[in-house]
Amino acid sequence: MPKPTDSPLNLVFVTRRFWPVTDSISKHLVQLSESLVAMGHRVSVIQRTTAFDAELDNDEYRVSDELARDVEVITLRERTAGLPGKLGRVFSAVAYVVDAARALRRLRKRARVDVVVSTAPTKLNGLCGQWLRWVTFGRVPHARWVLDVDAEKQLQREGGRPCRATRIAAWAEYFSLRRADRLIAIGRCMRDLLVKHGCPEARVGVAPMWTTGTEIEPIAIRHSLRSEHPCWDGKFVVMYAGHGGDYHAFDVIRRGMLALRDDGRFMFVFVGVGVEIDATERFAEQHGLTAFARLPLVPGDRLYRMLAAADVHLVSLRGGMLGTCVPSKLFDVMAAERPSVFVGPEACESAQLIREHGCGVVVAEDDADGFVQTIRTLATDDARRRALARNARRVAVERFGVQQGAWRFMSALHNGTERG
Repeated sequence: MPKPTDSPLNLVFVTRRFWPVTDSISKHLVQLSESLVAMGHRVSVIQRTTAFDAELDNDEYRVSDELARDVEVITLRERTAGLPGKLGRVFSAVAYVVDAARALRRLRKRARVDVVVSTAPTKLNGLCGQWLRWVTFGRVPHARWVLDVDAEKQLQREGGRPCRATRIAAWAEYFSLRRADRLIAIGRCMRDLLVKHGCPEARVGVAPMWTTGTEIEPIAIRHSLRSEHPCWDGKFVVMYAGHGGDYHAFDVIRRGMLALRDDGRFMFVFVGVGVEIDATERFAEQHGLTAFARLPLVPGDRLYRMLAAADVHLVSLRGGMLGTCVPSKLFDVMAAERPSVFVGPEACESAQLIREHGCGVVVAEDDADGFVQTIRTLATDDARRRALARNARRVAVERFGVQQGAWRFMSALHNGTERG
């Protein structure tokens, strides 16, 4: 396959959701697709919708106002044949891969398809992508964009004695990943995890995520949403914005909130959804923590103004989950010109990025005293906090814009996939 700067390619993405839904995965895929089109490539997306997609008007998923520019979208409707329960889901899965093969056939009749890219963690997308490779007799390479390693997360949740179903699911996921012609991980630790489980190192590329915040002028970002929350006036706002799953390290954060309960300078704000944010809300109620607020996720056009409403942001990952995912919220925080406190293992690429470029502080996930001291220091040392914020914005602009992310994606794709 030619380099990203050579002849344009015809790429087909297979994904669970693309448009009009803008959850994290679909949002990044829309941005990537538009950027690839701007680079001269042709992009088509095969998406699968279910009954769930008709009920996405909630805090976790938002509906996009406009279709991705110049991207062809093929929507495959769910088919259950009226079968109940598991039978309906099995029929739907089989129908999905058959319909996707038909869609690819139509696309190939019009123009040559250079590569099919399926998004992980959704296993069905990977199965579908591999099936499309088989039905084309290997003439269309199959790449997996690995945004998450769900099977490994479940193994870590269950500790040293995972149940048989979990072991089978993990084996199936890693088998599927090993069969792909190319794997594109979003972080070095994820790449190492895939190689550890038998994925050929030569086929695994790394392409970090990106942020659209670099396209927004800092003066616009600084018009934050803080004025909409009068109770934050005069407070040092510590914010966690995004999904708070059980793979994030929240224990130290909660202990830090408890230790700072009598210090009237602070306000802890959680914007988003997830089991750990739910647990933190219950924790605050049980201990009578008044310096706590929870808000729903905000639409994209208000995201950076919300991020700018904080003085410092929290980013976290449990040590056992290293390599299963990468906290991509860090890039949006950096673009909003705010420092971060990362709670988690120092080996994580997020921690290394923060240390290397001086855009925040890293705290071990069991160091509650260190967390409290870090928050207090950042609240009193304005000069240091502003320096960390400036560094964050500079690195985001220089290295983590959308176009830079698209170029890295194509570089990672090129380095292990050959044209059929």
